[in-house]
Amino acid sequence: MNRLLNLSPVRKSFDVIALRKLYDQLEINIRGLESLEIFPDSYSCLLFPIIMKAIPPDLALEYNKKHNEKQSQVTDLTTYLHGEVESRERTEILLKPHGSHSYPNKYLERAPPIYPQPNRKGQGPFAILPFS
Repeated sequence: MNRLLNLSPVRKSFDVIALRKLYDQLEINIRGLESLEIFPDSYSCLLFPIIMKAIPPDLALEYNKKHNEKQSQVTDLTTYLHGEVESRERTEILLKPHGSHSYPNKYLERAPPIYPQPNRKGQGPFAILPFS
């Protein structure tokens, strides 16, 4: 429960990686509590405002527009957050130019050649020398 109380807030809704981390931390900790037979109904009134403060203001506003009930549940909020994260991830993938990656791939970086390359300046083991 301490991890849920100390969630690091995400301030920008376009930071999809941070939103994904926040959602994953919520799910991990909520499922951990459920495995101890502590269900969201028992701590929803405590956790709900903490999660609302941890998500970006525009997502909190959008959630409140869609769920104008007086008593919102943590499960409703996590379901909404899950949908938002997945939608933003799909949108980010679709809008990126072909061939660009958001994560560096160490296998795609150029490695130095294995074999020595010919030297065109007349030096080295494979120098191109004029015929005499």
